[in-house]
Amino acid sequence: MLVASGEGLSLFPESAASTLLAGVAFKRVRDLDVVILGRSVWRAMDDEDPLVRSLLEITNSVHGSCG
Repeated sequence: MLVASGEGLSLFPESAASTLLAGVAFKRVRDLDVVILGRSVWRAMDDEDPLVRSLLEITNSVHGSCG
């Protein structure tokens, strides 16, 4: 919503461009030397959900656990 309101910026893969809201511009960025940190958020009551556990296992295997 911040992007659509003119108050925000978002970086995402080009494959997600088809999900843009009306009024949001897509600009290609090349040769960007940055580190993008990812976060996972889920409800505490879903800690033992097999799908949540699988997602966390995959995420941790690719990016490592951050505590």
